[in-house]
Amino acid sequence: MGMKYAQILGHQNQNQKIKHLEDLKRKNFELIENKNELELKTRVQAKTIEKLKKKIAILTKTPKKASDDKENLNNSSLNGSLVFSPLRDVN
Repeated sequence: MGMKYAQILGHQNQNQKIKHLEDLKRKNFELIENKNELELKTRVQAKTIEKLKKKIAILTKTPKKASDDKENLNNSSLNGSLVFSPLRDVN
């Protein structure tokens, strides 16, 4: 029971307790600064990755031919075959 009580209260000496709290606050401040620096680096790297992805996409794109946009162009299944439909004249 005494050990648990000592852990909860920390140091019994007031000067030691103040020094301990100052150390905890200093460490906490350092960790917060470190976290902020890492978050900044992460944001910068994410922006760089997005820029590089855009460059890769631009460089890997193949130029479109004008005929690629037209539908049914060079469709061999219908062109040249004999398809009977009610709209077609049969001789």
